Amino acid sequence: MAATSRRVDLDAAMKVIFQEPVVANVVEDSELMKFIDQDANVEYKNTTGGRYVERSHDFRKGGSAGMRSESDYIPVANKPKYRNSRIKLRKLQGSVEMSGDAMRRVRHDEGAFLDYMDRILPDCVVRIVNSIDRQYVGTGFGHKARIAAKGAGGSAAANYIDVDRAYGVTGLTDAWKVFLEGDSIVFSSGATGATLKAGTLQRFAIVADISEDLNRIFLENDAGGLVDATLFTNTAVNDYIFEGDNAGASVQDPFDTEYREISGLLAGVDDGNIVATYHNIARSGIRLWQGMIIDSSSASLGFNSQMSEDLLVYADETVAERGAGKITHLIMSRSANRGYWKSLKGDRTINDPRGSYTGGKSSGLEIILGDRTVTLKVARKLPPQLAFGMQKDTWKRYGLGQFEWDDATGAIWNRATDATGRLDQLYAVGNMYEELECSAPRKNFRIDNLTATA
Repeated sequence: MAATSRRVDLDAAMKVIFQEPVVANVVEDSELMKFIDQDANVEYKNTTGGRYVERSHDFRKGGSAGMRSESDYIPVANKPKYRNSRIKLRKLQGSVEMSGDAMRRVRHDEGAFLDYMDRILPDCVVRIVNSIDRQYVGTGFGHKARIAAKGAGGSAAANYIDVDRAYGVTGLTDAWKVFLEGDSIVFSSGATGATLKAGTLQRFAIVADISEDLNRIFLENDAGGLVDATLFTNTAVNDYIFEGDNAGASVQDPFDTEYREISGLLAGVDDGNIVATYHNIARSGIRLWQGMIIDSSSASLGFNSQMSEDLLVYADETVAERGAGKITHLIMSRSANRGYWKSLKGDRTINDPRGSYTGGKSSGLEIILGDRTVTLKVARKLPPQLAFGMQKDTWKRYGLGQFEWDDATGAIWNRATDATGRLDQLYAVGNMYEELECSAPRKNFRIDNLTATA
């Protein structure tokens, strides 16, 4: 049974009439989702909802060419090379639940300044957007992070896990950024999440609080108490962390071995070291299905893991030479953005030190790449080690409409039931279908191993 909002949970909103609006202290993210949707304006394909969308990719032209003498044999034509990718829509769901008494009171009590329904439904959508924003970075495997260490348990202060390997990828730090207070998470020692760690009553925990400096996630159960003791004991260092609860989880589907999450930037711009098969096409042996990976720590390149103008120009020219790509958008962490800014500051001069001068950093740093001026965009959920160069026309979003609350019964609110019968509780559920695809990974780049910049 889902966590149900009761009257006691709404007391803080119902007993006092405030003149000021509700203050939102929640930290949620929509930067990358808005960038993909609005700034980059990635084309959105509204599908008909079939099993999958199949696309044909031309990896080698057919025919032949050659210089011949008079009466020579005609060049022998070679076969073209095609591969079919399959883009399967990923289903995102959001739900809210409340008791009948809670609904009746917030609807009719004049002391209820807050119309609970008008707030909780949009708030649920915010949580879904936050999840999509994370998935747009990720690998599609559903990994939020891995456990690096854990507390002793037995108290709220000791019910914590330290997390590392953001998105499940070795070397990516700031793993705390992929979590949000109130997230429901499950654990597995396996990368596919085939077997989830179990507790006596619950196999999931709720994120109660986050310590950014320690990369520490404090946990509780869905009632605000201690995590199921058996579950906490069963969790171990190096366990993968997924979104999930007692009813389901964002892990690999055991029936068709398909992953449930969106294939994000780490999946689209990869050479096979992280995502070996991308949308049904194995990357091995197909150069053009492999994104350009630039190792900023390589001694032979000489960039010393620092984001700079030279590094971005090199990455852009490498994509142009090896994939005939033309970068239109750059996206990176705020750390990498600071690194770029610091690399430019040495070129700035103050002509008249006696006059006024304004310091600071512009929110729209730009770089000239050949015949293009490209603005650097930032996203909080990107680890500091990464930066991406994207060619817009190689990316598409596939979906089946936008997020919609399910009103198949004539209303979005439905009565909750259990094995005994109907409950005086109501729930609403909404659905969204989405997938992200890069049709030409070689025309895009990913910069790895950047050093975090203070």
